[in-house]
Amino acid sequence: MRAWPVLVLTLAATAAASARAQEVSDAPETVAGILRPDGSTATPLTLRDVVDAALEHNAQIQKVRLRREELRGQGWRARATGLPSFDLNGSWNRSRDPSFLLDLPPEFTESDSASGFGQFSEPLTRWRGSVSSVWELNPFRIVNAIQGVEVANDQYREDVEGSEYELAEEAIRGFHEIVLHQQRVEALDAEIAERTEFLDATRRRLQLELTTPLDTLRAAVALANVIPVRRRAAKDLFNAASLLNLVMGRDALTPLSIESQFDAERISIDVTEATTLAYDRPDIRSLELEIDFLRKQRGVFRADARPFVSAYGSYGYVARTAGDLFEGQNDFWDVNVALTIPLWDGFETKGRVIETNAAILQTEKELLSAQQLAQVEVAVTLEELAAAWENYDAARLNLEAAESARDQIALRYDLGRAHYLDFLNAQTARLAALSQTIEARYEVLVQSAVLKRVLGLDPMLPFSRVREALEGSTP
Repeated sequence: MRAWPVLVLTLAATAAASARAQEVSDAPETVAGILRPDGSTATPLTLRDVVDAALEHNAQIQKVRLRREELRGQGWRARATGLPSFDLNGSWNRSRDPSFLLDLPPEFTESDSASGFGQFSEPLTRWRGSVSSVWELNPFRIVNAIQGVEVANDQYREDVEGSEYELAEEAIRGFHEIVLHQQRVEALDAEIAERTEFLDATRRRLQLELTTPLDTLRAAVALANVIPVRRRAAKDLFNAASLLNLVMGRDALTPLSIESQFDAERISIDVTEATTLAYDRPDIRSLELEIDFLRKQRGVFRADARPFVSAYGSYGYVARTAGDLFEGQNDFWDVNVALTIPLWDGFETKGRVIETNAAILQTEKELLSAQQLAQVEVAVTLEELAAAWENYDAARLNLEAAESARDQIALRYDLGRAHYLDFLNAQTARLAALSQTIEARYEVLVQSAVLKRVLGLDPMLPFSRVREALEGSTP
């Protein structure tokens, strides 16, 4: 009769532990990654909040967007190739140069009439003010330069979009990694509580002489083995929250809480359709535009060897004193129009064209490699996502079976029909099954985001919209 109180205590402990550590819940929950100094939690952020914060404040994406100003400057420079330049000039000059007297015949310089030329050997002062303009018209250079800037702007938009998708994937991964470690911590807390209750029950059984000191020692060792694992899991949770803060452009130790919910969707995608869509993703379009840009750049280089027209004009005033600058007939002007036909520039243009042709060929190979990589990434990611769903379904079944087996062994142990090692092994198997379920859930969520990014879509896009994009890419 003395065994019955122990049986009641053990069954109650097992039921309580099972209620705390059953299946991984799909309901919304708040996860505190980093607490405030007073121990309270920060306002929880949804996945949408985290991704938006990263896209707005992340330093790397801001760096990519700042290239927009660089392209604006290149646009103005390209337009400048077809516009004239204007300059306002002003000068003061004082000089003496009697060299022209040296060319006069001796009999002329010795005559009385030559005495008047002496005044020209005195120093002279001149004031000048004018406006000048230079205009070089090279239609081939102008057209290629302006079109090149337009292509560069298109490439910039593709680069920004691709970088935003990569950053969104990184934020999603970091978000779910926090949930992963938090669920591990919760599972280990429940396991520690259950093993603690089992240790207490074993000690009571020892007092009733229903077990041995060795059984109690092994139960204590089983509990002690879980505690450092829980400590590492808590450290991993803190590290994941710190990294996510950095992704969002915040200080690493900023208090952080998130609101998590398992909302993954199943989708069946044909590899051929997915590959066709992936060929149009931002990084591949960027390489195609890079080839177009290099061709425009080659056109600019070739334009230097094409005929072009240049015009020069100036208008201004000259006088001996500043006060007389705008008096009388002191204005002067000059107009010059020239047609230049380049004959030979020492192979400068040829060298630039050859260099650009090589860059085009290299980029074409890089584009081919990117398309092949996209094909592989699509196939691999589809397999990874399918495997993740299969693992998740299997892990949930394994968890249910492990919990049922643990509960049955607990009852048999209380009735004296099972060894305590059987119960400890059942506890370990249930913890392993729970860990596999948590890992499988994380993989499903992350691989879903990876697949969308690999297809060239926003990782936050619902799979219903992915299906629409796939149907739109099919000829």
